[in-house]
Amino acid sequence: MYAHIIISFHKDEKISPEEALDMGREFADKFFSGYQSLIGVHQDKDHLHVHIVTNSVSYIDGKKLHQTKHDLEKQKKYTNKVCLERGLKVTEKGKHFDGTAMEEGEIVVWSKDKYNLIKNETKKSYLAECAIAVLEATKTIMLYLILFVSSYYIGS
Repeated sequence: MYAHIIISFHKDEKISPEEALDMGREFADKFFSGYQSLIGVHQDKDHLHVHIVTNSVSYIDGKKLHQTKHDLEKQKKYTNKVCLERGLKVTEKGKHFDGTAMEEGEIVVWSKDKYNLIKNETKKSYLAECAIAVLEATKTIMLYLILFVSSYYIGS
């Protein structure tokens, strides 16, 4: 399977796509060393965000990636620290980027159920294509080939 991390920035933040990509690379290097990760930056709403989709099987030793709640909390703290170091805002628990309170039961996390909905949709989805490419790729070269055929540029 895969791990999927999203780092989102407020629409008013002064961050370029290149800076967001650098943050995504640093995150993947720190937490997913030894695993294939695909990092994409885009803006499909009114704010920039980074998607990190990581193959859960290590290309080095074949071991499976396991993430506990503790691991996710470490990743959140790290991301918040990096954002603050770069002068970016960090959202408070229970609030939106703009500081307004979230409604009880409001969904704010991308889930596998949403992935399955996107995957089965007829409209083109960059996120779904990236996730599907990682799932279908058995070797790095296959991942590149799948993305190339899907017309996505792979930078160095």
